[in-house]
Amino acid sequence: MGLMEVSASMRIVTASLPSFRRSSRTSAQSSDFGSPSLSVALPWLLLGAALAVGCKSKAAASPDGGTATTLDNCVPNVASSPGTAAAINSGQSYQNKVCYEGTSNWYSITVPSGHTLLDVTAGYPGSVQTSVALDVKVFYKTDSTTLTQVQDLLAPAQSDAGVASVHTTLQVLQAGEYFIQVADAHNVNFDASNAYTIEVASAVDPDSHEPNDSPTAAKAPDSSPGYLAYLGDLDVFKTSVANAGDLLTLSIDNPATAHASINYQVTSTKGAVVAEGSAPPAAKALSTALVSGGPGDYYVTLSYPTGAVPDRTSAGAYTLSFGSAANPDSTNNHTIATASCPGGGAGPCSMAFAGTAVTLPSQTSFIAVPGQRDFYRVDVTSGAPLVLQIDVGSAASSTPVQYAVDLLTPELGAACQADADCNALDMACSSATDCEMSHACMTGVRSGFCPNSGVACSLCQGSGVCIPGASAGAPGVCAIPQYLSAFSASGKVVGGSSVSTAQPLFIAGPYYVVVHDAHYTNVDLKNPYSLSLRMVPEPDVNDQSTVASQRNNFYDPYPSSTNDLKPNKARAIDITAQVKAGQPVTGYISYQTDDDWFSFEHPCPGQDCGIQFQWVQPGPSPAHIAFFVLNEDLSIHESFGYAGTTTALTAPATSTFANQDCTQCSFASATATGGSGDAGAPYRYYVRVADVSETHWDYGSTGQYSFTVTSITPGCPAACAQAPSGICGCYCTTTGTCPSPTL
Repeated sequence: MGLMEVSASMRIVTASLPSFRRSSRTSAQSSDFGSPSLSVALPWLLLGAALAVGCKSKAAASPDGGTATTLDNCVPNVASSPGTAAAINSGQSYQNKVCYEGTSNWYSITVPSGHTLLDVTAGYPGSVQTSVALDVKVFYKTDSTTLTQVQDLLAPAQSDAGVASVHTTLQVLQAGEYFIQVADAHNVNFDASNAYTIEVASAVDPDSHEPNDSPTAAKAPDSSPGYLAYLGDLDVFKTSVANAGDLLTLSIDNPATAHASINYQVTSTKGAVVAEGSAPPAAKALSTALVSGGPGDYYVTLSYPTGAVPDRTSAGAYTLSFGSAANPDSTNNHTIATASCPGGGAGPCSMAFAGTAVTLPSQTSFIAVPGQRDFYRVDVTSGAPLVLQIDVGSAASSTPVQYAVDLLTPELGAACQADADCNALDMACSSATDCEMSHACMTGVRSGFCPNSGVACSLCQGSGVCIPGASAGAPGVCAIPQYLSAFSASGKVVGGSSVSTAQPLFIAGPYYVVVHDAHYTNVDLKNPYSLSLRMVPEPDVNDQSTVASQRNNFYDPYPSSTNDLKPNKARAIDITAQVKAGQPVTGYISYQTDDDWFSFEHPCPGQDCGIQFQWVQPGPSPAHIAFFVLNEDLSIHESFGYAGTTTALTAPATSTFANQDCTQCSFASATATGGSGDAGAPYRYYVRVADVSETHWDYGSTGQYSFTVTSITPGCPAACAQAPSGICGCYCTTTGTCPSPTL
């Protein structure tokens, strides 16, 4: 018996399926027969709140009807009911109209045996403005008198009268006849002027792992490609963990040609979520390792995000690796309470700095799971300040881990019981310059450190880490985030296969070095990292005070061109006596971003005079020393330094900066008057000494720099006298400019 012959008695059955649109929709649907629908449970239907029809943008996704077959159902009773459904061919486009209020268009297609996918595309051209919001329902002919609803697909509307398009693939596990109903979602709008285009096609699912939509149907991972080929497709794979402490390993290769990220969720047999995340389209596979809950079976479920269009093409084929491996990380030092001491001990450490250089035994370990942090404790009992050199990295330059280190310093007096107590420090601030050790001032903070309980205040940023007390239950102290190698002034996270730095330690106490991946996502089970720590006395006499204001710089490990230099200016050491006496001024760039500040009074107040500097570049040395002479407003007056490769030196290099020609114009100006600060104070010049790139340092015995003012000659030097308007200054008539500093 054919469908046409039984249409009068055919009933339509719908399942409790979600309608994929912005607004809610009941599961009961009305048919052209006017009879209410029933709700039944069909095991092969697509169920679950995560399902959604994929759609494209209004202009791009609407099917192109240029080669479509036109069906004019504005003629009454043509394809307006299941009994008059228009038979359509797989893969052929058709154009039709929703001509009258409350009407719909019906189509039928035969799905052959072996085909389990049904592509459905329907929409108006992007140029069309229509009140119809397409609603596409797909039914399976269960028997000669019953149509059972498979799916309800609604084109996402930009407004109540807006349109978009349906573009998705459904799973249809049974061969046979399927019926498609197209109508207005509100059942009131119509458009007799504009035609929509519909195309339906059946296909074979290329995924050899199907069916694997649930843990009970999970497959073992293999090298064959997988596909998220239909709406709501879940691909579930299974592995087992044999030993306590073993890790789960997961790798998802979602090719760069794919159009959507792949979501993953790893669960245990009991359904506990071990991890979840997303693998974006990329040329490199997402690989990670996860802490398991012990021996047993584990599952990974893959899916597309809501709204993504299913993809069974090779461009969207993924490959998966899911297994287990022994954890190569044998050290439990992943919290500050379990920090390990290089050289032995558990706090206090066996090897501590007490005034002489200490090289701690090298440590080797692995970043084995995402988010892992390895804590190492370094004790300073006396002899501060000092310099701590930190070198960490992998011998394998190809390691996926982007290594980073944190240096945490105790804030003495800031009591804490838990890490949450230390999101802010017990340091009031109005700007970042009030937070010399943590480098950031937070406003609107609600903390127990605020002076008025319950009232927000401004405090220096903390690390979110509480250093445990000396005994169980005793209060700890908050850790200051003194240095974070992954931080940059630009906001970009910085990491690499290795990290080297040297940072100053100003007081006694326990310090903590934390090794981690800069993004907290990458792992490496094959290649270990090594950590080397060395503590040496601070060699620079001007950096040896434990009182910050008595050192000759403002500590800032993150220099940038926008930094405020005034805090450094305030700490400049007065070298007027050495300048007048022609005595050398010495120092060290002993740690990364170290810079030393000096000042001297105008040597010939109210007059022009030439100044000759003699300077020494240490060598061989990794530190490339630059000397900047600054005006009182901190603009550059002149600068000089060694022009060659400092590591190639076999001995310190000595040179002069004076007045050989207009490119070397060293002078004090008669126009520089009116010193800052107290009324009547003399004008001051400032000298800033730093590494050219602010990335290298040298605390060794051969790392000392020096500069000396060897002569002061009255009058404007001839090399400086080319400046216009009779002003003594740096100016070359041959170029008509003042040469820019080369450093």
